[in-house]
Amino acid sequence: MSTPAFMRHLPYIALVAVAWCVFALSIITPCHAQPIALPDFASDLEAHAWLRKHSPYYNTMAEEVEKEGAVSYGVLEARTGGLVERGSGGRRILLSKELKGACRLSVQIFELTNLYQQRQHDAVDERARSGSIKTPEEFGLLHELIEYDGLRYHRFVLAELEAVLEGGIPREMLTWINPELTNLVSYELPLAFEFVEAQAKSGHTAHYHEWFWTQKREAPKAAR
Repeated sequence: MSTPAFMRHLPYIALVAVAWCVFALSIITPCHAQPIALPDFASDLEAHAWLRKHSPYYNTMAEEVEKEGAVSYGVLEARTGGLVERGSGGRRILLSKELKGACRLSVQIFELTNLYQQRQHDAVDERARSGSIKTPEEFGLLHELIEYDGLRYHRFVLAELEAVLEGGIPREMLTWINPELTNLVSYELPLAFEFVEAQAKSGHTAHYHEWFWTQKREAPKAAR
């Protein structure tokens, strides 16, 4: 019995089918991006644009933040680190002059998490003004717990940058959080108690204690 003609051509047909599958996958599946070096940014605004491009999670936070208007950048005087400032001129992320390079970029990411959680910070402020929160200690603790959640978002962004940066993220992006951190794997969220204790010892929580009394002065007289 002779082999049907179509069966004699099956190997050829299979080869063509495989070739078409490979071609289709090459179109649908993007090539793996080559690792990139961390640039030297001319400004914090330039760094912000770069982060939006290379970290989907950062971009998501930025989009949510910018629903309330654009964010600008400024210099934090007489203090180290970063700070979110709100006023009649809008919202600004202030970074101290001492912050440089990868460390500065990392702090900038963290300050965006504070803006991203602004509704939670505002809710705590409102409870102080209404009298629901009665002590600066309770006020400071609640704000610090919001910032604790910010570490989680901060790590999400660093994990995305780890995947695109040549050699992974620089250690300087971590040591401002904890000098003992060496790489992304070592960057685990601390215990909440330890975080709150460290924030108090560093003097960070004291700034929230001062902010508590600012809120009380803004409270209606009936609520005081």
